[in-house]
Amino acid sequence: MPKLILLCKLLSCLALAAGTWGGVAPSAHADRQRAVYRLATPAFFFTWLFGYAMMKQGGYSMGAPWISASLLTSLLSLLALTRAVEQDRPAPISSALAVVGLAATVALMVFRPEPA
Repeated sequence: MPKLILLCKLLSCLALAAGTWGGVAPSAHADRQRAVYRLATPAFFFTWLFGYAMMKQGGYSMGAPWISASLLTSLLSLLALTRAVEQDRPAPISSALAVVGLAATVALMVFRPEPA
């Protein structure tokens, strides 16, 4: 069971990254909105769902600094992404925040910094 949850989390992270790219890449406005609302947003939900399952399985707490920080950065990334697709052309700052937020989230989940 743990490997299945890990695989589902990986697939949802890949879908989130694809939806993020589709939302900030230069293309038609309707295509960018479709990528965010039909791919990135559901993938965001499943990423959190499988992340929660992995956290419980690993015996971690929501209060762990890397978990709290990754929740915050992923939420900010999704907020910036939805803001980017509300305009005909994505604002560079919204696009940058969406991509940097996603990268920061992945880095926090991979490296899991612990306080000294």
